[in-house]
Amino acid sequence: MAVALSFLVQTPYGGDDLINHNTWPNFYNWPATLNYAWNYSYQWMQVQGRFFPGAFFWTASIFRLIQIRFIYHIFLAGLIYLYFRTTRNILKDLGISFKTQVASILVLLSGFYLETNYSPYNQYSGLIIWSLFLSVCTLRFALKIYSKNRKLFSIFMATTLFFAFSSYELSLLILIPQLLLYVSRRREKIATTHFVGLVAPALLYFSISYYLRSHATGIIPKYSFSLSNFSWAAYITQLKGTFLYNFAQVFTNSSSNHMLGTWIVFIAFALTLVFSRVLHSDATSPLPATFVKKTKSHKAQNETTYPLKAGRHFSIFFVISGLSFISLPPLLFALSKFWSTLPNWNEPYLYTPFQTLGFAVLLVPLIEKGWANIPRTQTFVLIFLVLCEVLSVGFQVQTTQPGDQFTLPRAQCLHLPDSC
Repeated sequence: MAVALSFLVQTPYGGDDLINHNTWPNFYNWPATLNYAWNYSYQWMQVQGRFFPGAFFWTASIFRLIQIRFIYHIFLAGLIYLYFRTTRNILKDLGISFKTQVASILVLLSGFYLETNYSPYNQYSGLIIWSLFLSVCTLRFALKIYSKNRKLFSIFMATTLFFAFSSYELSLLILIPQLLLYVSRRREKIATTHFVGLVAPALLYFSISYYLRSHATGIIPKYSFSLSNFSWAAYITQLKGTFLYNFAQVFTNSSSNHMLGTWIVFIAFALTLVFSRVLHSDATSPLPATFVKKTKSHKAQNETTYPLKAGRHFSIFFVISGLSFISLPPLLFALSKFWSTLPNWNEPYLYTPFQTLGFAVLLVPLIEKGWANIPRTQTFVLIFLVLCEVLSVGFQVQTTQPGDQFTLPRAQCLHLPDSC
């Protein structure tokens, strides 16, 4: 992780950061900065019907406080680390083994890439990672509601949920694992508290968004969604950013051949798992002997401490959550009137961290039940993924050109539909 994130601090400003880092520091005090952020957000509400004021306050605060690019990218690296660490803590709260936790974070890291157009990791003030971090925090608060039996955590969860929704709309995806968790624990008395804390901010956000959307005065094609706009090409373009996007692109040395590279890398990854399983599994059992032994000795503890893991909801929770996070962001991308009709566009949009999280979540049952206790699997996977990331991210950093010369005032973006 440290190696991959170290490449991030070497990258130049990109995307909206090219504008934002020259705009927000120009305000003479904090009230003026926050007032401008609110006015700008209000224009988006009126014109585009989007309610995400948190994005503007976040961006304004970041570039008001941090005006040195190196420090800014160190901050983004720290934010990514916090997001990864919180995700790992959630898996720990769910009773997932340490080895599976490490493997899952490794999968999250496999989605890390540094693009020059739409990189959610080192551009756009880290807004995507921030919204993801808030989202996973809400799930941890939900788990605390049950483990600590404290209603106070529902207040933390509800507040953080609304902040996440109003920062970036794709954070609404966290409602899926939240509802699945509620269904699995609905017979407990404290479950009602969880449900109320979950539904209240969601209804508030949907109500505001519906009103703004129905009164919007000039929605541009990028934010105009319809089933008639659906494009399979756009869907696949976004889907390909889920797993090892950087490495597959560098491997093929051609963006037009990226899908071929993606499949080659994915097959190689799968063969790595299968090869290690064949070498180290117990021939008399479909699961490794060590895992079977552990399952018997810890069965009572799992049933008492981790009801979700011990019950039939374990695989359902991870599979449905994972598939939702993987498939729904590309669907949104493919339904956009702008992206579905844009010719020759072959790069994924900002949604990819949500998809990579979905992929990591989807693999949890497989790793936990079939791979986590095979002695050398973790070593094979670790070497494979780390080499992929070091080579691919390092290659892109070397070929990225600094772009600090872009100084267009941020407010003018309202008049440039294809820029924002």
